[in-house]
Amino acid sequence: MRDVTFSCWINAWSIDQGLRKLDGRKLYSTKPDGLIKALAQEPNKGDVLYFTDEASMRKYIGQKDYFSVPKQLPEGVFDDKLAFASLARELGIPTIPFQNNPCEQTKLGFPVLVKARNSWINGKHVHRGWVCESRQEFPQVFKEIEEKGLQSSDYFLQEWLEEVEAEDNYSVCGYWDAEENDRNLLAVVRRTSSYNKGQSCSSAIAVIQDPGELIEWTRTILNHLSYSGPFEIEYLRTRNGFRVLEFNPRFWYQNGIFLKHGNGLIRRYLEIDEKTLNGETIIDSGTWVDAIWFLRSILKLQFQAIREVRRAAELGRAKVDLYPTIPVALKYFLRRIFSGKPPE
Repeated sequence: MRDVTFSCWINAWSIDQGLRKLDGRKLYSTKPDGLIKALAQEPNKGDVLYFTDEASMRKYIGQKDYFSVPKQLPEGVFDDKLAFASLARELGIPTIPFQNNPCEQTKLGFPVLVKARNSWINGKHVHRGWVCESRQEFPQVFKEIEEKGLQSSDYFLQEWLEEVEAEDNYSVCGYWDAEENDRNLLAVVRRTSSYNKGQSCSSAIAVIQDPGELIEWTRTILNHLSYSGPFEIEYLRTRNGFRVLEFNPRFWYQNGIFLKHGNGLIRRYLEIDEKTLNGETIIDSGTWVDAIWFLRSILKLQFQAIREVRRAAELGRAKVDLYPTIPVALKYFLRRIFSGKPPE
C-alpha cells in the first residue's frame, strides 16, 4: 500500500509532511520535477489517494480498488462554480450576482467576470476567466474561448467587485463529516497577500475567528450535500457583507495550516483520529506562508512581502510557518536555475 497524489506542488508537499508524522509514511506523486521526490506511474490496487485537483478526482473517485475521501463526487456542484452559486442562493446564502448565460444581454453592472464554470474540461486545465469593462469587450473574449476549443456555455457571468482587496478573501476549510459532526475540523482563514492582482491564489494567510456567519453557512452547505472529506469554501467580504464564492471538495493549497494542530486533517482522512464528545474542533490561531513566493519576492527586491508576512503573524496570533521550509524552497530555486528554467 502506498500514499499517492497526482500533483507535486506545495499542497502535495504539505500532505507528505503530515504523512511523515505517522510512522514515517511518505507520499508518492505521479508528477515529476516538483517538491515530491518519490514517484509513481499510476496508483496500484490498495493505494490511498489524495486529491488536490478536480481532474484526478473525476477519474478515480468511486473505484473500489483504492481508498479515498470523499467516497463519491458532491452531486451537482462538483467543479461547477455556476451550479454551486445557484445552490448557495437556493439555501439563502448571499452570493455574488451572476448570470448563467454569457451570450444573453447582461443586467449585471460592469465590470463583469466571464468566469469558467469548471476548472478542468476533458483533462485540461481551463482558463479561469476574463474581466470585461464593457459589452464591447465580449466579442474578443468569446473569440479567445473558441480558440481554446471551448464554448461560451463553459463560462458564466459574475459581477466583478472592484472594491475588493486581497485581504477581503476568506475561507472556511478543514475536514467535514456530515454523518458524524463530532469529527469536523475547521479553521476560518483570511488572506493577507496574493501572488497577483485580480484572480489569484493566496501567498499568505492567517487563521482568525469567524467574523460573521461563515461557519454556519458552511455547515448549511456541507450538511445539505451530505459531504464528508477535506474541503475549502471561499468567501469574499464586500461593502454589502460577506458573499460565498467557491467550493473545493478536496485538499486545497493551504491545507498545511492544520499540521501544527495535531495533524488532524491527515488523521481524519485516514480515519485514525481519536473520537471526541465535544462537537466539532475549530482552531483559532496559525499562519501559512508560501516560502517560494516569499523568497522570490525578496530576490526581486519586493520587500513589501515582509510586511505582508508580519501581518499574517499578527492576525494569526502565531509565529510564521513557511510552506515548504526555507531549505526546500532554496533547493527548488537552485534546481530551477541550474536547469535553465526561471523560478516560478
